[in-house]
Amino acid sequence: WVTTDNGLFVYDDYRKTCTRYMHNNGNPYSLASSKLRCVFKDRQDRIWIGTFYDGLSQFIDTGADIRIYRLRPEDPEHSLKGKIVKSICAGDHGIVWTASENGYLEKIFPDGRILSVNLNQNEHSKNNTYQSIAYSNGKVYAAELGGGLSVFDSESLKLLKKYDIGDNYCSKILLTTQNE
Repeated sequence: WVTTDNGLFVYDDYRKTCTRYMHNNGNPYSLASSKLRCVFKDRQDRIWIGTFYDGLSQFIDTGADIRIYRLRPEDPEHSLKGKIVKSICAGDHGIVWTASENGYLEKIFPDGRILSVNLNQNEHSKNNTYQSIAYSNGKVYAAELGGGLSVFDSESLKLLKKYDIGDNYCSKILLTTQNE
């Protein structure tokens, strides 16, 4: 699975084929956008694709159907606030987390409800552009562009710890076990 600015490419090594998926204005079950930023497979084998300015797409049944998560002012309980989804990770109990360029950390529940937290209101944040997130043991780790690493409680979404690592560009997070 490869995300590009011109669609999603899925390579099947067994069949030696490559299938391209793109947004199609006439098909509500196509990708939300063809400009893509990240791809993630969760513990339930669902594929999630973060887009550039059009929210999130979720492949259901390996592409037969695609569910779109985006800003829906008329339905705030199922509305994704982040437009540029930079990173996706899995939490416990089928929950999926996203981080966006416009400062939102979002918790997507299996029933489609979304809890959004605007990190622009976090006084410890420098610019609220989150590049990468990871989840472990009830904590969400968010790498901030030029501002370090923030650790949030996954239930309350309260900031637990801020690691200032200077003005370094934080691009990805890799969590390992304590003994690695």
